[in-house]
Amino acid sequence: VLGHETRTIAPCGGKQQYWLDITPEAFQRIQGLVERPYQPLYGEMIGYLAPPPQDGFAADFAARFVVTGINHVSAQSPLRCASPLHATYAAGSEPFWKATFEQDQIQLAVLGKESQSYTVRKTEISPLKRTYQFDNGNLVFTRAHCVDTSSGDVFSWSAALKTKNSQYLGCGALSN
Repeated sequence: VLGHETRTIAPCGGKQQYWLDITPEAFQRIQGLVERPYQPLYGEMIGYLAPPPQDGFAADFAARFVVTGINHVSAQSPLRCASPLHATYAAGSEPFWKATFEQDQIQLAVLGKESQSYTVRKTEISPLKRTYQFDNGNLVFTRAHCVDTSSGDVFSWSAALKTKNSQYLGCGALSN
């Protein structure tokens, strides 16, 4: 929950709330999803717990959750805590497409086309880039602010998938 005087997070299935310690830039990006005061959001955050400060709004909480990375934030589906865990994926629109991982395969589904399967031949992973190469193409995740144009969801990875005949652009989320 983000607002003027509140920034809280509660783990899925948990009752304990923590103060969300987030950079002003990330706060602004996520704040754009909020349509009404105290609207719950679903967020996959990376970070750690730290002691609260002695004064201010955060002082009333048991701890601060210091955000070091954002995987995915959505206003459309705050009930995702009930959903099963997901593998790393990339998706976009115009056309609508989604690439999911199943073991050493990338499954590509494009609206109106038959699904394709690509065997990952080489993987290169760094803090700012992830490249998955397959015959005649690749899927590249680049650490960058990305907003899904159809849902408005916020991601920290942009995604580009190139095949022999096509290129797809969108956002990506790492496995949760």
